[in-house]
Amino acid sequence: MSALPSPAVPAKAVADTRSVSDRTLAAVKVVAGSFAVLLIVALGVLLFAGPNLAEVVQTVELRFARAFWVGLAGQLLILPGLVVLCIALAVTVIGVLLIPFAIVAYAIAIAGLVTLGFLAVAQLIGAAGWRQRNTSERTRVFGSLVIGVAIFFALWLVAALLVWAPLAATVVRAAAIAASWAALTLGLGAAILSRAGTHRRVASGSRPVELAAWQTPTPVAGVVAARRPAVVAKEAP
Repeated sequence: MSALPSPAVPAKAVADTRSVSDRTLAAVKVVAGSFAVLLIVALGVLLFAGPNLAEVVQTVELRFARAFWVGLAGQLLILPGLVVLCIALAVTVIGVLLIPFAIVAYAIAIAGLVTLGFLAVAQLIGAAGWRQRNTSERTRVFGSLVIGVAIFFALWLVAALLVWAPLAATVVRAAAIAASWAALTLGLGAAILSRAGTHRRVASGSRPVELAAWQTPTPVAGVVAARRPAVVAKEAP
């Protein structure tokens, strides 16, 4: 807090007197810390919202283009949605008191959707690099998450290592920002389409087939379907 400029005293330009190695090490620490935090969040999502994550991944696979455009529209409507929410609450006296809590809840909901969508995209990308087949489903999903997140953070790590070359670091950082933005947009759209993974069969768009009470499934592996009892007329003596 002491480093913040005072409103009464004009801010002065402070030159960075650290060496190149110190600045590189600081940038690498920031990237590594962010990577570790995101992995912890991914583990929590996998443990407590695994089915939701799987549904978002399926939505990304089957509705790729639509998810991207929905995510782009969602980004443009985040601020207007917050304004509409505040106006709707300001109509009543009780609503005015709830505006600060609504803003916090709205921010948490948006952050949750973005995080869930980004992890879904990371898992989908990391699944292409997962080679171990004889593993459990949860291990495979977590391994895919680690690989996918590491792929995105690799660009940020390269940009951190190129602090000594400002032009190269700017180019790599721009590529990292573009890749992260595309993943966040695609993931946000998939999370919106699947209602944060709670709306089943959204990705496939299929409806469950209901059988009548007397019908039986079609035989698959040698199981003979039961027949309806037939009424046989007896001959009169």
